[in-house]
Amino acid sequence: MFFVSDRSSYLAFLSTSGDLALFKLRLWHSRRVVAGDTRRLKPLKELEDNQLQCAPSWSSLTAPPPGKYLHVDVERIFWTTLDPAWSYKRGKVAVVAQHYRVFVVASDSSGGLLSFYNGDNGAFIKEIHTRSRVHDGGAVRLKPIHSSRGLVALATQTRVVFVDSTIPLLVPVDCKAPRGHRFTSLATDPARPSIVYLGTSTGRALVFKLHNFGAVRQRSEFSDQSPRGRVMCAL
Repeated sequence: MFFVSDRSSYLAFLSTSGDLALFKLRLWHSRRVVAGDTRRLKPLKELEDNQLQCAPSWSSLTAPPPGKYLHVDVERIFWTTLDPAWSYKRGKVAVVAQHYRVFVVASDSSGGLLSFYNGDNGAFIKEIHTRSRVHDGGAVRLKPIHSSRGLVALATQTRVVFVDSTIPLLVPVDCKAPRGHRFTSLATDPARPSIVYLGTSTGRALVFKLHNFGAVRQRSEFSDQSPRGRVMCAL
């Protein structure tokens, strides 16, 4: 579940067979929306068949019951199936917000393939190969970096890679696990997007800092690879 803001809440699912679905959530108290977007998608009968990006969801929408009760309204935005050539038994999914745009990012079990979709209509955007290898240990966590304008961190057991979901493009930097350690968890700092926290198989917590990370979004294709402009990850 992803609470992008008090006006934007989503629930994303990725099945072991590669089925990806995104739902919009609203929380009602009586007949007043207290959390979530008040706007609804157009009723299905108003859409032409060639405008649908996925199989239609249920035709009737849920509604709050009479009386002063809490009610969760669920609306499916899209459903699709990822590349069947990859395994998703330990796949990961994340919802990323950038201003008024929403992106859905899904990873396969190995962390080697990232698939990007438009969170407004389910349109496929792009696939990125992260060059993760078998000995990287598989995907551990896929996490949006708050206050970073669309950046996402993908952790395997041996390294963390970063992707700009708005382009989308792989950021030329990774954080590697020290010898004798395997990453088991990932967290980001809401106030400091250049700080990444990683838990390890030895029970230790490691803190990494990304240098020159703030300049990432100022480069169109990360072409500045000079020592001064290069993004670096330090323990």
